[in-house]
Amino acid sequence: AAAKYASLGYGVIPLHWIKDEGKCSCGRVDCESEGKHPLGEHGASNPMLDAELVAAQWDDTPEANIGLVAGASRRVIVDLDSVAAQNRLMDICDVDTTDAINVVPMAKTGKGWHLHFDDPSGSYAPSVGSGEDAGIDIRGGVSYVVAPPSRHKNGTTYKWIQGTEVTPAPPVTAWLHEYLTGRRKAPAEVMQDDHEQTKGGRNKLMASLAGSMRRRGM
Repeated sequence: AAAKYASLGYGVIPLHWIKDEGKCSCGRVDCESEGKHPLGEHGASNPMLDAELVAAQWDDTPEANIGLVAGASRRVIVDLDSVAAQNRLMDICDVDTTDAINVVPMAKTGKGWHLHFDDPSGSYAPSVGSGEDAGIDIRGGVSYVVAPPSRHKNGTTYKWIQGTEVTPAPPVTAWLHEYLTGRRKAPAEVMQDDHEQTKGGRNKLMASLAGSMRRRGM
């Protein structure tokens, strides 16, 4: 499956996987990204694009989950992590975007959905939803999603439920373009020296800060 993605032009990275006992293969007892973080030297800024290289990687680590880097795959991916997030997106989008959602390649994740849109330039930046848009995350540029047939920590398998990896992704609609670029213009939270973050929010906070630095050329 990983080699096929690469042969179709996706940017592929190997990810740690969920072992039979339900733990992440990284072995860390405090892992907060179980079965989702990069394995080895190939991360989001260094994806594999050659199918033979990918096949060799999975010969070495056949259980590894599959990561697809959005920008390198010429995709921007709307990551909905709950029914509430799905309902929010459908409530605020226009008719053209609804029509596009009805035909996008769509993957079922452990608890939500990935909606794939065409982004030939790889210009859209990743962002984490907040406020009313909590649970609507954007995977673009040097960010990635876990792809079918990877295994989620809850025991389910990622799978395509609308189209497949070979289904052409529709272009970003005018409404979605405004939504994606408008989220980048939101005022940034100022972190004071004594700022404290809950354990559950650390991953999203670090992803947001890293995305901000990346967009500024770091």
